[in-house]
Amino acid sequence: MSATSPRALAFFSLFAGVALAGTCHAQLVFERKEADLKAGLADTQVVARYPFRNAGKRTIHILEISTSCGCTTAALEKRTYAPGEKGEITAAFTVGSQMGLQDKSIFVETDDRKAPVITLDMRIAIANLLEVKPAALYWAPGDARSPKEITVKVSNELPVGEVTVLSSDPNVKTRITPVAPGKEYTVEVTPGGSATDALITVSADYPPGTPRYFYTRARVR
Repeated sequence: MSATSPRALAFFSLFAGVALAGTCHAQLVFERKEADLKAGLADTQVVARYPFRNAGKRTIHILEISTSCGCTTAALEKRTYAPGEKGEITAAFTVGSQMGLQDKSIFVETDDRKAPVITLDMRIAIANLLEVKPAALYWAPGDARSPKEITVKVSNELPVGEVTVLSSDPNVKTRITPVAPGKEYTVEVTPGGSATDALITVSADYPPGTPRYFYTRARVR
């Protein structure tokens, strides 16, 4: 029996690897697996759509669709797709009080052994209504219980008429002062005599009916 040359073995290994890779493609082919969205201040929900096609030779069943958090839902019209058939998954993200950049995922579980779970991603950039700084105030043991300030600035010339402040601890007093009404405010925070971890909540009257909440932690030791 003649020995196989190293070159032949290398070629066979390469061919086998390519052939194996070709068999690992998922039957469900999505036009996109990532969606970049923007949520305006008046938006309560944003929607992403993920069209797909069964590019295989057998019927595919979608067994389950789940998401990475309760603020995101996903749905489709049916769960069985014949070869060549098209469908679409619709994902909806509820803005709520969330802010900044949000990354969410949708997990599609199928009976395709080559790709039993497909992950779809959505990234949502949420417009910020207020800029509240700092994120935390701290009084160390022995510090005088003197007032400290939070700065609140309204973004993008929005029609904000009123900004309100609430402390979770009645012993931590707050007082808000307009620097430029509708544009900038200062919040004076004065702790009581006892140690506490209070949450200072800042909100505005815009957008109407869907307030956004911003937080600063007041820690007193």
